[in-house]
Amino acid sequence: QKRRVDLVFDPSEASRDMIIRLSLPMHDDYDLELEEFCHLRRLGRFRDAEDYYKANLGHLDDNPYVLVQHAEALLCSGDYKSFSRLLGRPESSRIKFDCSRGGDNLHKIFINLELLELLSQPRFPPYAGSALTTAIQGLPNINDSSHPSYQASTAEMDRIRDLASGCYNWQNLYHELVGEERIWDFRDLFVSVIPVFGWQETIMMFLGLSSVPDALERIVEDWYCPVYDESSTLGLLDLFTSLILEQAGEPPSGRPRMMLLQHAKTLAARVREHNIQHMTTGPFIKFILANAVVEMEDAVKCHERTFAAHDGIPIWPAMGGVHLPIYVPFRHGDRPVWADFLWSSNPSQRTALNVAVQAADFTGDLALQAVAWKLLILQTENPRPFMDTLAHLQLDVQGDREGFLCTCLSKYLTVGGVEDERGLLQDFSKLDNASDGSYLNWGFHASLLWGRSMIQGFLEVTTANAAELGRRSFLEEEQDATKRCKDELSVYGPRLPETIERFLSRKFDITVPRATRVSF
Repeated sequence: QKRRVDLVFDPSEASRDMIIRLSLPMHDDYDLELEEFCHLRRLGRFRDAEDYYKANLGHLDDNPYVLVQHAEALLCSGDYKSFSRLLGRPESSRIKFDCSRGGDNLHKIFINLELLELLSQPRFPPYAGSALTTAIQGLPNINDSSHPSYQASTAEMDRIRDLASGCYNWQNLYHELVGEERIWDFRDLFVSVIPVFGWQETIMMFLGLSSVPDALERIVEDWYCPVYDESSTLGLLDLFTSLILEQAGEPPSGRPRMMLLQHAKTLAARVREHNIQHMTTGPFIKFILANAVVEMEDAVKCHERTFAAHDGIPIWPAMGGVHLPIYVPFRHGDRPVWADFLWSSNPSQRTALNVAVQAADFTGDLALQAVAWKLLILQTENPRPFMDTLAHLQLDVQGDREGFLCTCLSKYLTVGGVEDERGLLQDFSKLDNASDGSYLNWGFHASLLWGRSMIQGFLEVTTANAAELGRRSFLEEEQDATKRCKDELSVYGPRLPETIERFLSRKFDITVPRATRVSF
């Protein structure tokens, strides 16, 4: 076979020396800078990480791998405004387009960007279906034409779940992560898998164990370092505390919260003993919050008893984590009062939560700051000032419009007169202004949209002119209060859960429109 060459040089036959000039492409090595940026992100020092990024990596925003790391840091910090601005740039759209048509590594970056965008937004159907299909196409051994798209039926979701559980040898993957000391990658994977498969199946997949206590002991044994090590200690602390916070709104039965907290306390004590500076990191702030959640977990049962005593329906946001109570009554006058939802606490606990708020603000962790405010609100007899602070953080700083709506709906339990009611109506109008009124069509959990429709309808009736109300029957007022709901059901009605459908049918004789086909 002939090979094309430019020159053959044989020193034994040459009568003179030869100079050869080679031209090779050179690229700046930014691995060390990117490693430091990711290190700061893992510590939860997001303000320092962003400053470091601007000084050392900002000129590399057109690099796909740098872009996805920057986007993930913004998302983890809860800075949805900056995240949206970053991925909304024309150059970011071009990078995504190029990655979607690139080789294997570039296509994985494209999938990561798609999933990050999904996690940054409410779980609304069209986008979720698109991102899920994209991700599944990237999984090994199942990229074939038999799975072109996925819908929301139980059978199809079970199929996706089976594909995910069988596409890897999870125990081998776990051993590889342990061997390579990649505690943070294991933390990300384990925290993500638990909500999908549950504790029993997850620990069997990863560890081949059926006992949760044994599994937690095994994890500590595999990753624990006798000599204090920042990565393993903070990684394990973040793992255990994240699992507690993600399950904060669930009943405590069958949840290993106390076991997780005991391991977290041991790790937190090591942090205090060996490096006091690590007490202002994200994992340690999470420990303060997780400790408060476990101490107050009986409040979940109290909420259920309170809801059962009234003629209405509670709304539970779809995502895990710490949430404020939301309740939509059948009639405006028949609703719980805020005192029914107070969590028992003590002064030292409230002091610790105030420290967590300040620490999260110092590090630039907007997400943990919001969680800390929620826990403080749940311990406060007059929560309106704290709710106003949280609402400002969510709407004006984070750009978390769904979180802002949740806070507004929870405020309904605190209204004590016409002025409070008018203030809540003004909050609803802020949401309209921030999203140009388009949020009905592109996002938000449908239950929250319905809750706003009902509550805003009640408030508009009660804040209307008193003389006009005096001439109208209760039935007419009730019809006005539900008119907004009826008008908007055509948009979000097909996504409402059956509990709300039955409530509307039984109490208001309203039929919820159904879609012929609803994407996941």
